[in-house]
Amino acid sequence: MNLRIARIAAVVAGLVGLVLAIATPLLPIKQTAVTIDWPQSGSLAPVTAPLTMYKPLQVNATIPCAVAAAAPSDRQTVLAATTPPAAGDRARTAGLYVTVDGDALTVRSRGELVHTVPRADLGRCGDLRITIDADNAFAAATGIAAQGGVRGDLRPQVVGVYSDLPADLQGPVPSMTIDVDSRYTSSPTVLKGIAILVGVACVLISLIALALLDRADGRRRGALLPRRWLHLRLADVAVIGSLLAWHIVGAPTSDDGYILGMIKAAPHSGYMPEVFRYYDAPYAPFGMPFYVVSWMADLSVSSPWLRLPALLSGILAWFLLSREVLPRLGLSKRRAPRDYSRALWAMAAVFTLFWLTYNPGLRPEPIVAVGTVVTWCLVERSIATRRLAPAGVGLVVAGLTVSAAPTGSFAFVVFLVAAAPLWRAVVAHVKANGYAATLLTLAAAGASVLFLVFADHGLVEMLQSTKLLSEVGPSEPWHREIIRYEALFQQNPNGSVARRFAMLALFLGAAMVTAVLLWRRRIPGIATGPARRVVAAIGVSLLVMAFNPTKWTHHFGAFATLGAMVAAIAVVAVGPRTIRRPQFRLLALAAVAGCATLAFETTNGWFYPGNFGIPWGGAEPTVAGIKIADVFGAATVVLLLAALVVHVTGWTPRLPRVADRLPGFATPITLVATLIIAMIGATNVASIMIQRPAYSYGQQNLRSLAGDPCGMADEVLVERDVNAGVLTPLGTAPDPLVGELNANFTPNGIAGSLTSSSRGAADLVRTGDADNTPSNTGGTGGGTLDAPGVNGSTAALPFGLDPARVPVIGSRQTGPQRSARAISSWYALPADGIDRLLTISVAGRFNPGDLQLEFGTGEGVITPNGAVTPIDIGPLPAWRNLRVPAETVPPGATAVRVRASITAPSESTWVAFTPPRAPKLETLQELLGDDPTLVDWGAGIGFPCQRQWRENGGVAEQPKWRILPERDLAAAATTTWQGGSAGGPLGWALLVAKAQTVPTYLDHDWGREWGALERYVPYVDAPAAQLGRTEVTRTGLWTPGPTPA
Repeated sequence: MNLRIARIAAVVAGLVGLVLAIATPLLPIKQTAVTIDWPQSGSLAPVTAPLTMYKPLQVNATIPCAVAAAAPSDRQTVLAATTPPAAGDRARTAGLYVTVDGDALTVRSRGELVHTVPRADLGRCGDLRITIDADNAFAAATGIAAQGGVRGDLRPQVVGVYSDLPADLQGPVPSMTIDVDSRYTSSPTVLKGIAILVGVACVLISLIALALLDRADGRRRGALLPRRWLHLRLADVAVIGSLLAWHIVGAPTSDDGYILGMIKAAPHSGYMPEVFRYYDAPYAPFGMPFYVVSWMADLSVSSPWLRLPALLSGILAWFLLSREVLPRLGLSKRRAPRDYSRALWAMAAVFTLFWLTYNPGLRPEPIVAVGTVVTWCLVERSIATRRLAPAGVGLVVAGLTVSAAPTGSFAFVVFLVAAAPLWRAVVAHVKANGYAATLLTLAAAGASVLFLVFADHGLVEMLQSTKLLSEVGPSEPWHREIIRYEALFQQNPNGSVARRFAMLALFLGAAMVTAVLLWRRRIPGIATGPARRVVAAIGVSLLVMAFNPTKWTHHFGAFATLGAMVAAIAVVAVGPRTIRRPQFRLLALAAVAGCATLAFETTNGWFYPGNFGIPWGGAEPTVAGIKIADVFGAATVVLLLAALVVHVTGWTPRLPRVADRLPGFATPITLVATLIIAMIGATNVASIMIQRPAYSYGQQNLRSLAGDPCGMADEVLVERDVNAGVLTPLGTAPDPLVGELNANFTPNGIAGSLTSSSRGAADLVRTGDADNTPSNTGGTGGGTLDAPGVNGSTAALPFGLDPARVPVIGSRQTGPQRSARAISSWYALPADGIDRLLTISVAGRFNPGDLQLEFGTGEGVITPNGAVTPIDIGPLPAWRNLRVPAETVPPGATAVRVRASITAPSESTWVAFTPPRAPKLETLQELLGDDPTLVDWGAGIGFPCQRQWRENGGVAEQPKWRILPERDLAAAATTTWQGGSAGGPLGWALLVAKAQTVPTYLDHDWGREWGALERYVPYVDAPAAQLGRTEVTRTGLWTPGPTPA
């Protein structure tokens, strides 16, 4: 191909590619319009249809006045409602309610009165017609001069359609049509699909033409890959071996469960939805790598399999760092073997530490980190060769990197800091080939990401989604970036030893390199231009990250490759070739020791469920009772004093040049990073050994390799029928719970409210007020019954215990509190033995030993043969299940009774209990099977096999179960994050059904508070609504109206 044809191809293909990329967000899409019509199948029976956007686009209802007039006048009748009346006041203040009583026919939406028709006028009117949209709520009755309305957005929340009317009512009946907000359910039209394919092809053609124009300079093209690129060295074995080992034994990241929920939902939603918040809006324009993981999930949900892209990204990033970056920095094993060795090992240690602690999971930071280093290599190749094809490919890579996450902007920062030398290359190219061939190709390459981001969504749709995410929040301004660093220095997994030192190494390395460059203007053995651009890229990226509205520490994982690069430069910058004055060498050592001190002044914490059994998981690391942080702190002080003495006195001892003879890995920053890598690796392996045979995350991964990927679902034991396990009392006592002795225990001796408080989210930056967030799961917070139970108690029982069969007594009294004591009758133990556990449901606050289970032997006359204090995992004072492992039951025991005594009573010190149980247990996986389940985002990675509730067309499937992580994380993070105020699934799921906690236990780890399982019991037993679907062609500028937030 001659140059003229190449120029024409570059101009034409570049122009077409650029135009099509810009046009892609505006091109038409096929949008699925969804409606719900009621009655369905000729029946007024209720139907469920939880809208993920909460509000519909419009509601139209028609209520025959004759139906209202025929309703009873002595009570209120719900003619039509969009939330179940049994859900109480919160349902009435959220939904649309059309009711009639003895006074009037009334229309209310979101608790606001829209219209009333006096009952006396019902005989004269025909139909009451109701229309509610984003601007008005309007109602009018035909046949009479009466209408009412309210301006403003009073669109009700819709979780179905409900009515008190008979399902088979004949004649004119109420009807309702709901236009669902299904704006995100869309796909590309044929026109858009062709435009994207042609546009992508044009971008590729233009880049090929650009490469051909580059070669016109006559210079020999350099090798694409260095020789022996795949030849493994010791550092490669260390890094890749660490990544592979951590892939199995290492802890997960905080958002692995969050992303797992999204990728499970995507095939059914048709896009990548924010299923835990934000009204199910798309995560676009980011999260494009999640689609790859979603396709992988079709094959297996095994954690090691789903996290394979992160592992491969880490290996690729390391090969680029060690094969491409080091030579570009001017480091050569042949020219300066000692500098090369030091840089290589420092790069290896810091990179590995970053990757293990930040990037082993499903989050997009691994893609960002590898995309950043790929872009850097391409930009540096462009600068070095003065050819633009690598820069063009780099623009495509940078665009793809941005599509992964907001921190993907780091890839464009690489272009920004290299703008001056790149501009010189552009100018030279323009002189040779003209503006059009050069600039159109580069512009098309930079805009090519639009083909991916807007493949099946329109422009306004994405803008509204982005705005919705910002309005719901969290969305912090740039000047609140300090929040991210405050989290890094908290004593929890966000600020763990490994996370903290990785970032401190980056800051320290950048500071050292900057100081030497300012002092000496160059670093011997290092290419000055690339070194400056690495430091500049870090500084500008930190600034750009401040504009990210969310301030989580996991975003630091995007610095994995930049941090490794600056560490490699830093060890050379402060090495013996550059710094010869001993006081400065001592200061460099002190700086590393000081960073290590700060790093070890925290815990070796990891995110749930990777925190089970971790040594030092909740404490600062120590050896022989001495804090490691104190050792490094003492070393820091000694080194600073030594530097001061040397500087003041000028005394320089004659020491052998040890530094020149030390191996490359013996630099301070490398040694500290390696120490931390060894510590986190050893402690994660130790957690598997400590927990065996109980659950640990490492064990879950090992079992996944053997074909059993379900994790904690196979380890959590569940009582399917809690009432079936209640033991049978021996004897004929009318009230067996107080059969032997009762002093001040009564059936109603229970506090009305049993709310417990969270201790705070130990695993995450808090998303709510953790100290004031109730940690009760469904049904454990107390309450009263409408009718007394079997022993006259009006206390609501937890866990599905039937008050008609199960008695309860408690020691709390009205007025002054008195000491109390109770000994129950004997209860027969199962003849076939105890299935792992004996349990008893209790409430209140009391001291260990205040409640015991006493065992006895014999038949007829029972002889006591020992007592056991049950394991109590809290929370206090809520209802909870104390447990006695079968192996702790005295041999030969045939009966058990309860002994309870409160010797120091107070308003907060009391106990209530039900009869003991010997439950038949099964695994959570066996119980849930294929039922739709809401797995909280904090628990998801531990329960990969549970079927995600599905959504399509803006209508969700009601889950039958909810799995929560450990209670403090659930109370302070997942429950608040998923709540109704933020557009989460709890905002509609708990309007359809009531949560009931199911008793669960972690096998072989009976004292572990692993989390909780809730059963969702519908307020109304109603089927899912049948949906009407119509495909409509929309332009990229189409919008159905405002979003819910």
